[in-house]
Amino acid sequence: MLGCHTHCQDEEKCVGFNYRTTKNVENCQLTNVTKEREKTKTGDWMLMLDVEAKKNEEEKGKTVDGNSDGEECPIKSSNFCHKNAICANINGSHNCSCLPGYAGDGKNCTAHELDSVIMAAESPEFTKTLAEWLPVTGNWSVCWRATRDGNKSEIFHDRCDSKVPTLTVVKVLKDNKSFIFGGFATVKWEVTYGTYVSAPGSLLFSFRNNDDLPPFTLPKISPNNPFGIQPHQKCGPRFGGGPDLSIVDGHLSDNRIVNVANIGYTYQAPPGYAKSKSKTQSLLAGSLYFTPVEVEVLYLP
Repeated sequence: MLGCHTHCQDEEKCVGFNYRTTKNVENCQLTNVTKEREKTKTGDWMLMLDVEAKKNEEEKGKTVDGNSDGEECPIKSSNFCHKNAICANINGSHNCSCLPGYAGDGKNCTAHELDSVIMAAESPEFTKTLAEWLPVTGNWSVCWRATRDGNKSEIFHDRCDSKVPTLTVVKVLKDNKSFIFGGFATVKWEVTYGTYVSAPGSLLFSFRNNDDLPPFTLPKISPNNPFGIQPHQKCGPRFGGGPDLSIVDGHLSDNRIVNVANIGYTYQAPPGYAKSKSKTQSLLAGSLYFTPVEVEVLYLP
């Protein structure tokens, strides 16, 4: 939907786009009118009015659907969507939804924020990009920060097991390079004595990596793969059957081999990278085994 919105902004005469999902495939058609398309046999179209177009229509003193009943995406109404939201005509009424990167009910949308010392030191674009990747948006709070709370696994589980969803952010310094990566988990980290949990929708991500690739996400190879996460009493966050990413009980400052980044088993490797290859194993953290300078786990209150 965001792609349709961006395309409309680039077209001078576009004031909105007709949008629908057919057989799980998103489709959009640009329009220079503000009337919703007639329903078709293959699916229902709904009009998504462009943010800038809404401002123009407001200046003209018109409602979106040309009527004065204020039922569909009303312009002159205290219920009008926030400036950082999209208004959708649905079933004779309207629905406001915040744009990617913002959180709220569509009538009030605030910027996506992270209580993360790792991300705070980076470009704000990283935080915005992360908000666009995640299926949920909001103000994330820290339940565990290794340098603040201690790096023992029991501390992580005590503080974070009841939280869902969670966002793990890791920072590694190696050979004068900074690596920032992590994972998003859709289920709780409650210890189940080594049992894996499928955790559909979970993913890994990278902002800074060994090959200087642009920021990317790594979804599960198969949505129903049973090895999504592994809540373990001797581990912090542990993703995938490789394990693809694992923070293991140990001291952050020592040289023991305790943490692993081994993507390609449960979570997809980027194109051109194959599991078990040294190039792939060193992509996230500069090496297969790594010692982080910081690990944070955040959650949505």
